[in-house]
Amino acid sequence: MSLISQVRERLGVEWELVWRPPPPGVFLLKEEYLTKAEAVESICARGDTPVVYIVVYIGDVVVVYGRVKPAPAKCPVATFSKKFPVGKAREAVRALIDYALEVDKIPVFQLNPDVLRYADLCHLFPLVCDDPVEVISHVKKSREVSIRRPKGQAGDVFTLLVQVLKEKVDLDPAYLEIVKKVVEDPERLRACYV
Repeated sequence: MSLISQVRERLGVEWELVWRPPPPGVFLLKEEYLTKAEAVESICARGDTPVVYIVVYIGDVVVVYGRVKPAPAKCPVATFSKKFPVGKAREAVRALIDYALEVDKIPVFQLNPDVLRYADLCHLFPLVCDDPVEVISHVKKSREVSIRRPKGQAGDVFTLLVQVLKEKVDLDPAYLEIVKKVVEDPERLRACYV
């Protein structure tokens, strides 16, 4: 089964396919996680593998999911698209997220928090939407307070933190690696958002 057939089967027949790059819009993934077009062109030269984008139109807003910055000149480019009414932004963006996470196995931290905020989906991905500086600051304050508290109260904070982290790791096992890196060097994470 070809890649295009697989994508069409996963999305459904109501998605339109055109053989051209996606329109300008906001990407579902953070820009730093998009592959440069030049890196993909050599792969395209070896065969017929197209670069695939999935686009949702929500009124005047265009949200694009793809793993390559548009648009590789030497590659065939297939764009699947579907129009959604403005009131269905959550459903539209969720369709892209589901594809990215379930089919392409993209780690959640690669999602663009601005798109999640726009679609009101931060409740599903709070650690993507929350400002890491605030998260780190909150953890430091909790740590300082727990030092001054009797052991029983500090244990409650620790238990809650462990519970939240366990839930996140259960949702996305790749999150464990992120937590390790943040614990090892929180300043490196902060530099990503400055």
